[in-house]
Amino acid sequence: MKTLTWWMAAVFALGATAFGGTGTVDDPYTIAEARALPKGSTEYWAQGYIVGGRYDDFETPCQYDYAVSCADSASETVFDNCLQVLLGTDGGRTTWGLASNPGNVGKQIKFKGYRDDYGGAANPSFEGVDNADISEVLQENQPPVIGAVGSKMVIEGNTLSFTVTATDAVDGDEIALIATALPSGATFTGATNAGTATGTFTWENASPLGDYSATFQATDGDGSDTETVSITVHDGSGPLYIAFQGFEGTGDDTWVMTDVDPNLVLNTAGTADTPANQRVRTGSYSWQPGEGEYTTESLELGEVDISQWSDVVLTLHVSATTTAPEDGYGMYPTESLSLYLALNGGEFPATADMTVSGNELEAGGISGALWGFDATGVAATTAGVARTVSPASGGVTADGIATVQIALPPGTTSVKLLASVAQEYAGYFWNVDDISLSGVNDGGASDYPPTLSVSPDGLEKSVGVSNNVSFTISASEIPNDASDEVRIWATGLPAGATFAGATNAGGASSLFSWTPDTAGTYPVSFYAGDKDGTNQVNVTITVYEGGGGTYAVVVGLNNYAASYGASSLSGCVPDANHIYTNIIKRGEWNPLSVTKLLDSAATKTAIRTAISNYAATAVAGDTFFYFQSSHGGQYSGTSVFLCSHNADYPDTELAADLSGFATGVKVMVMVDACHSGGLFKSVEDGTRADRISKRGWDLAGIVSRIMDEQRATKLAAGKRDVLSRVSSSEIGWITAADYDQYSWDGGPNGGGVFTDKVIEGWTNNPPASCDLNGDNYANFWELYDYSWDVANNSEYEYTTAMAHNTNVLLATIAGWVGAEAPGGLVVFSNMTAQAMLVGDTLNYPVGAYTAGTNVPVTVTMSTVQDGAAFAGGVLTFTPATDGAYVFQFTGTNANGGSATASLSVTATLPAPTLAAVTGIGNDRFTANWNAVAGAASYLLDVATSDAFSAGSGGADVLNEDFATLTDNTVPSGWTTSGSSDLDYTGVGYFGASSPAYKFKTDGQWLQSPTFATGATNLQFWALGNGGSGSTYAISGLVNSVWTLIDTVSIDLGGATYNVALDSQTTQIGFYYTKVKNCALDDVVVQASDAGSSELILSGQSVAGTSFEVTGLDMDTTYYFRVRAVGNLTGPNSEIGSATTTATDTAPSFDAIPNQSATVGALFTLDVSAYDSGYPAPTLTLVSSTADAGDYSFADGTLSFTPSAEGNFEFVFQAQNALGTALATASVAVASAPVYIPVASIADVASTSFTVNWTPCTGATDYQVQVATNSDFTSGGGSEGNLLENGGFETGDSTGWVKFEANYSVVNTDPQEGTYHVTCSATDTRDLMQAVNITGDGVTEYEVSFWYKKPSATGNARIWSSWATGGQDSGDSLQPTTYLQAATEWTKVTYYVVPRSGANTLNFEVRTYNGATVLWDNFFVGPSSRANAAPRAIQVDETVSALTYPVTGLEPETLYYARVRMAGGEWSEVVSETTLASGPAAPAFAAIPPQSASVGVLFSLDVSVYDSGNPAPAVTLESSTADAGDYSFAGGMLSFTPSTAGAFDFVFLASNELGTAMATATVTAVEGPVELLAPVIQAASGIDATQFNANWQASAGATGYILDVATDEAFTSGGGGGDATNHIDENIQSWTVHAGYGAWTQSIPAGTVNMTQCIVSPAAAASGVGTAGRVQLQASAGILELPALNTAGTVTMNIAAGGADRSVKLQKYNGGTWDDLTTWTGIGITGAAFSYDVNDSGSSVRLRIAAPSSAIYVHDITVTSSGGGGGGSSFVPGYESLDVGNVTTYAVTGLTEGVTYYYRAKAYNASSNSPYSAVTSVVTQASSGEQPDIAGFEVPPGSSASATLTTTTLGKTYTLQYTTDLMANPVVWTDADTEDGGGEITLVDGDPADVARYYRVVEQ
Repeated sequence: MKTLTWWMAAVFALGATAFGGTGTVDDPYTIAEARALPKGSTEYWAQGYIVGGRYDDFETPCQYDYAVSCADSASETVFDNCLQVLLGTDGGRTTWGLASNPGNVGKQIKFKGYRDDYGGAANPSFEGVDNADISEVLQENQPPVIGAVGSKMVIEGNTLSFTVTATDAVDGDEIALIATALPSGATFTGATNAGTATGTFTWENASPLGDYSATFQATDGDGSDTETVSITVHDGSGPLYIAFQGFEGTGDDTWVMTDVDPNLVLNTAGTADTPANQRVRTGSYSWQPGEGEYTTESLELGEVDISQWSDVVLTLHVSATTTAPEDGYGMYPTESLSLYLALNGGEFPATADMTVSGNELEAGGISGALWGFDATGVAATTAGVARTVSPASGGVTADGIATVQIALPPGTTSVKLLASVAQEYAGYFWNVDDISLSGVNDGGASDYPPTLSVSPDGLEKSVGVSNNVSFTISASEIPNDASDEVRIWATGLPAGATFAGATNAGGASSLFSWTPDTAGTYPVSFYAGDKDGTNQVNVTITVYEGGGGTYAVVVGLNNYAASYGASSLSGCVPDANHIYTNIIKRGEWNPLSVTKLLDSAATKTAIRTAISNYAATAVAGDTFFYFQSSHGGQYSGTSVFLCSHNADYPDTELAADLSGFATGVKVMVMVDACHSGGLFKSVEDGTRADRISKRGWDLAGIVSRIMDEQRATKLAAGKRDVLSRVSSSEIGWITAADYDQYSWDGGPNGGGVFTDKVIEGWTNNPPASCDLNGDNYANFWELYDYSWDVANNSEYEYTTAMAHNTNVLLATIAGWVGAEAPGGLVVFSNMTAQAMLVGDTLNYPVGAYTAGTNVPVTVTMSTVQDGAAFAGGVLTFTPATDGAYVFQFTGTNANGGSATASLSVTATLPAPTLAAVTGIGNDRFTANWNAVAGAASYLLDVATSDAFSAGSGGADVLNEDFATLTDNTVPSGWTTSGSSDLDYTGVGYFGASSPAYKFKTDGQWLQSPTFATGATNLQFWALGNGGSGSTYAISGLVNSVWTLIDTVSIDLGGATYNVALDSQTTQIGFYYTKVKNCALDDVVVQASDAGSSELILSGQSVAGTSFEVTGLDMDTTYYFRVRAVGNLTGPNSEIGSATTTATDTAPSFDAIPNQSATVGALFTLDVSAYDSGYPAPTLTLVSSTADAGDYSFADGTLSFTPSAEGNFEFVFQAQNALGTALATASVAVASAPVYIPVASIADVASTSFTVNWTPCTGATDYQVQVATNSDFTSGGGSEGNLLENGGFETGDSTGWVKFEANYSVVNTDPQEGTYHVTCSATDTRDLMQAVNITGDGVTEYEVSFWYKKPSATGNARIWSSWATGGQDSGDSLQPTTYLQAATEWTKVTYYVVPRSGANTLNFEVRTYNGATVLWDNFFVGPSSRANAAPRAIQVDETVSALTYPVTGLEPETLYYARVRMAGGEWSEVVSETTLASGPAAPAFAAIPPQSASVGVLFSLDVSVYDSGNPAPAVTLESSTADAGDYSFAGGMLSFTPSTAGAFDFVFLASNELGTAMATATVTAVEGPVELLAPVIQAASGIDATQFNANWQASAGATGYILDVATDEAFTSGGGGGDATNHIDENIQSWTVHAGYGAWTQSIPAGTVNMTQCIVSPAAAASGVGTAGRVQLQASAGILELPALNTAGTVTMNIAAGGADRSVKLQKYNGGTWDDLTTWTGIGITGAAFSYDVNDSGSSVRLRIAAPSSAIYVHDITVTSSGGGGGGSSFVPGYESLDVGNVTTYAVTGLTEGVTYYYRAKAYNASSNSPYSAVTSVVTQASSGEQPDIAGFEVPPGSSASATLTTTTLGKTYTLQYTTDLMANPVVWTDADTEDGGGEITLVDGDPADVARYYRVVEQ
């Protein structure tokens, strides 16, 4: 108010006086006084208020601001009271004009000028002298201004501090600065000062989170100003400033300027700006490059660490200003701001990451802002990075300032910025302000999918028919995802194209290669995926007819025509010659298609004619190269020319000549001449960051204009232009200099400086910088990159090579680089992973080629799988078992280049075929199916619907309605191979709601996010658009393995489909095979709740081929399906069904089809598969026409071994309470050809037995072998070679798992046979094969090979190792010495004794760098030398009879026998142990009482109880059982009791020495019988390291447990222990308790205490457990064992009702129960859980408690501890060893001369028996000292002697010889004998005429 009153008083005073002012700056005229002044040239000062624009324009913003209307009152609206004040660009228009600054209305200004009438007498005005604008404008009486502070952000708990400054630059008045509103806890220190006042805001411990504001006020005598600052208290998770540069020079400018061009200026806003009106976004300063034409200025901001930040964004603000606003133009498109980002410590890229260009607004087109902006982003260093400019292209802003943002790639660790401004015209300026980095401080980015790139760059490729196109697809991870496994693959590959794909951690790459045979356009999609998702790029390949030719014009000019006047040079002709030589000798140019023009030959006409001729010849796919080294000149600016011999060759004419090439021809231009950069007017592409280009013109404009002119001429003449011509995008340019620079003559090698550098990089063995991609070939970009800065030094000033269209340079090979041609890049094609079914045959072509050349490649397969072969470039594979297979291939070309690749093949078992349903009742049925070969088990699903749905009550673990699907993106978490047109939105083409996902490309796939386990059903809606027959192959990630679940055919109409899922499925995928486009919607994965699911059983594991489903509803239809499980899970079978009966039904039979059988072969028929009825009928065999001894019938199965041909009938009866039914089965029996005999051993005595066998069809001779081991090793020689293909007689590397580079199979000089291996090693090269050896610790093995090594250069040796097992003695297989040079084949032999048991030898030889070695006839097998262990094969004879007596055997020795017809397959191996010496009458051991169950088959092997020599014959003499219930044959009693009771069986054993009798009593009971302990028998087969444990069978047993220990107590924790405290409980005898409660149970060890438990002694078995269990309630259940004197190992079999349950094992510790362990992973199938307590205290109390859910305990065992600690007495591996259903077991790995104890117990599905009695056995001691001399050979006519040192008296040593080591048996002759003790010499003084082999043996 005070100020306003003063203003009013002043106006009043001026109005009362004629001239109150004097017109000076300190005493100006009022407006009224100024209007009254006479017109003239005298200048005065006046002052007033701005009230409007020119004339009576009072509405802002005013249309014209050449002048403003001023008045003495700020509210004046009468034009006649106003004075026109003329403003100009230098007189205030930008600052005060109302078109752009309407806010100036009301401001008081002071101005100087002379009185005139602007626009006529009615318009009094003030103007400048000589009709110019007024000379000066000043502002007065203004309030203070608070400088912009901007929004602030602080992380909660930190301190925020900033300053606030107010200024009165107009009046310099005293300013009072205060805060009027602050957040709670914040303070502001205000200030009062003249001209400028500054205060400080401080907020310590800023909190809580939220948005706040602080308001500040500055006041002086003229008014006040306020500033409100927004403050955000942040939790640190969102974007925060990382670095900032506002050009204010304060502490806020944290992003340091490291490099600024010298003419960078920092300007303030205001009337004094030069140029005027520069825009400043905040503060007082911005960066404005200097004025001038064709200027380039740059600003570099230093490197900032952003490794701990995510979502980092670079932001800057840009505007443009001018000194000539009357032009009405903005920045031209040629004037630009280019931004370059150097990431992760790298250099700035050659291409700008973003360019902001002028928009060239025409006069009068500016509205509300000065300039618009165009933004272009080039994907170079920051491929795929988001770039934004606000406003968008061509847009404007109210303040003329655009916001530019670049989002940095995820995972970027550091960044620095280079900003470069290019200006073409003077008076136009760029302004940059407030550059910032912001992001989220969260430790750095992770979990991003990989990024894809194409090299050479570009998504559009072209090639001619029959020519090769290749490029590399690479995928990379951000640093924080470096451990992620990356997989790349492709879809849509054209026929014949190869792309192997790759999988690797952190990144992967693979080469695409194709030689097309048909023209057309071919799109290919490439993908990269990891655990975080998938990215995709699409490459389009255009194939043209013809192509592949190469043409060139090479020009060199030292001398010029005198009339032309150009000076001579020295290096240009050498340049042309060097280039010509290189493209022909190193590249693919043919001299016949290259024109070289030198000096006088290089006239302008000759040059243009040569180019035109090739333009007329070349077709799409060809390459044309133009090179010129000469003078060059500059007309003006970028208009340049080259010099020919006689005239200028302007850039426009060169452009016209090049435009004559057809589309698809790659054109390469390289020019070494001054000013040559003007030929293509380079912008950013290819330039270097520290030499940024200043122009924006491109040859594209010139070429396009010329083409347009040519077309216009033809059209005017009535002709049509039907030819498409080359565009500038197909021309790659390299020039030695820019348009305003020079190139230099006199290079160091006689040529031009630039071309010399090119040749240097091309021809020398180069540094890596000239072969950037490491492919041994130079592309034109690499030549440019190597040479660009050759002249960028003080010697060659102001010159830098330029390049344009780098994608063309990268894609064009100049030729091989270096002194020698490379072997070439060998690339495999067609290595896509395959899937198939077991039993099918895969025929898969595998090929390779040499990239960039026609050098052929030979492919070999270096790893072999069973059922696989590789020939003629085709892999043939018929897998016998399911699983994942990998095949390794090696490709080698004639130049020595090589590569390896692998092919993955997944084979799954086929779906089972269903058999008829049986056992149908009112609450059950039995599902049956046929066995699948190789299946270990099956998974069965049963449901009440053939949809197998989880039901409405189930929980959805995935529910996707595709609501967020767009045309080119899928919902979060989903991935797809599709890239566009992904959605169906039309009515009828979606499920419950729009949109649906669209499948339209064959092979298209869609993959879900991961979801929780427990899934039971997949449900989805699908539709075939216009037809049926398309399929979705549905796969699931089951237990981390992708498995094909089902293939669904999609119908025409929309429908809902259901597919059952394995409960361990965590991801699903749809693979589309196209007939018609298809829709997919409403994808739901369900997990069932109890009682709500359609699924009765889901993934029920079944060991056999049938399963009884019980607990069903009557009169209900159920559906079932089954899949086979081997190493992988196979597909589902067809769906079967069964309907339960409504009531009990009488028996009935389905017709039994006619059967067939073979004489002598067992035939079985499951009759139960044909009967039905409820209750289940009892089946009996009523009668048969077959011989009674040929068949039996039990448990519903007929077993029939026919002895004669014919037709036989079997009549069966089914009976239950409601009636009976009969059925007849007819079996036709015929004789079949037999090719494999059945062997047997008879007449066993102590030193002999007889081998018998059955005849084979057509056989005349049989080979019989008898050996002491089951693998019939021969004992040496090639016939015992364990190596596969040891002599390489297959002609390839079959069998060798390592066959490294430089090895090859040849037939030039074999040691024997046809082939051998040669290796000229360029590095250490290995040849290896794994050999499995079953050793006995005694048998000696030979390891040998033959070699030739013509030169002493380089080394070689054997370098073998034991992968498992090892050797007890013998030579080292990794010698320290190398093989000597040998010009003839030389044999090297090593001898080793492998350890007893399984061993694996990695047999390997090694050829070192520089060596050339020939290898042949590798051998690993039993030794054949004289002192080796005895031969295993005792008999190997060929006879014509069907029997062979074997004599000369050792008593009590186990022998094996086998027989085959000549050339046929061996029979099954049979074995017998010879008897002890001497004949013996028959005798029986007591047969213990036996038990059986009524109706269950019982078997008793009576032969194990009799003895005698010869072996007695055993017969059944009598029995008290029903004759129809039993049979006796082959020493085996078979008994199926029909009633309960005790039954006697009397047996007679007889031989020629007498008879013996024995009685077996079998007690039959209803229900299961108690298992009896096995009867232990004496050990057999005893030697130093092993024995056979033996026992008699227990009736009803299905397997046995064996313990072997070194003491009788069998202690787990040490010697001793109290056996009375041993707990072994199966719960079957415990008291029943049906509900949860507290119970006790007495057992032999004491009392078991239970809390919240249920006891069910008869409950069914779960998994590994037996019948009977204790159920513990979730959380509360406790089972406490009796207190024990000691405790060793506690073991319990535990199951649960679900997966991943747990329970704690605890021990009492004086008042507390301490946790010993937590058993986790308890599941439905059950498992054994053990813990070694090993406590020998006086009272050990144990319990299990705190189960996570209800659990079932089936068996409890606690072993005794050793009373004082110590180790277990059990032999390792033989504590509770399940040996299966056998009665003898080989115990190996023992120590000689030690006493061992063993015992056994039996088990079946219901119970375990007690342990047997304990027996002992002592292993044999060592045979004593062996002679320490090896066998040796003496040639004919020589004497032999052997000297050895002995220490043992009383032993005799003999020198023996033989002349035939291969004889069977070997015959040894004694030559000399000496007694032991000291050194002795044995001599054979009788030389023979043949070679002798000697050995020394101990007698």
